[in-house]
Amino acid sequence: MKLEPEAEERITTAELTCLRFFPHVDRRVVVVGSSMGRVGFWDIDGDGGSDGDGTGVYLYAPHSGRVSGISIQPFSLTKQPLNTGIYFGEGEGYFMGWDERAGKVSCSYKLHDERIDSIDFNTKNTNVMATCSADGTVCLWDLRRINAREPRKLKVHQHDYPVRSAYFSPSGNCLATTSGEYSVRVYNDDNVVEMPALGMTISLEPGAIWGWDDSHLFVGSSIKAYGIVSVPQKTITAIHSPQMNAIPRQFATHPYRHGNLACATGRGQVILWTSD
Repeated sequence: MKLEPEAEERITTAELTCLRFFPHVDRRVVVVGSSMGRVGFWDIDGDGGSDGDGTGVYLYAPHSGRVSGISIQPFSLTKQPLNTGIYFGEGEGYFMGWDERAGKVSCSYKLHDERIDSIDFNTKNTNVMATCSADGTVCLWDLRRINAREPRKLKVHQHDYPVRSAYFSPSGNCLATTSGEYSVRVYNDDNVVEMPALGMTISLEPGAIWGWDDSHLFVGSSIKAYGIVSVPQKTITAIHSPQMNAIPRQFATHPYRHGNLACATGRGQVILWTSD
């Protein structure tokens, strides 16, 4: 896989802490959150608009502190959403559910001994979720079988260091984890593959994310480069660019435009990479 930088824009001067692509079929729009509570939108394919700054960037200040996550609600004109809940980690290992329709907390379970760092749902079976924690574990759960008295795990993957991320692959068949020992593991059922060292310190936020299939992962590093991980070949290729003037912190892949990768840096910059 080969990606080249197509466009770049500085959204704000603060560190960007989260990044998402809007799921538009015919448009590329990214949304970012910053360490200073800003939320910014970059309409890459737009003309700038009268409300923006002429570059397609729109910046707002809805929060007083760090933006730790962005979730875009699925929308359909023909289907009623089956779940109006938002799930998040809180405190020392608590898994919380917020019912948007009722406007209140719908569930609260103690799933880990320490902070939960990521929550992800399997695309093949949306009742199955993966949580990872600073306690060094990655746990698989069935939402239908979780209760407050005795939450039962489907499976546990133990690490020697705190685990910062655990994400299912697009097919749902694999699970990629990034831990505090700066390593990436890929689980497929009971098999585990330890990805080779990148030759540099990898970024733990957001950890390794999947590309558009089960064959590639993207991960940031501490030397102003990002790595493309080939899962079948068990190799990692470091990608450098003059446009990347700070450490890459966040990544997002466009759900409909294969080969479109957005990268956010610690200095408020977003770079769009595209394939040939």
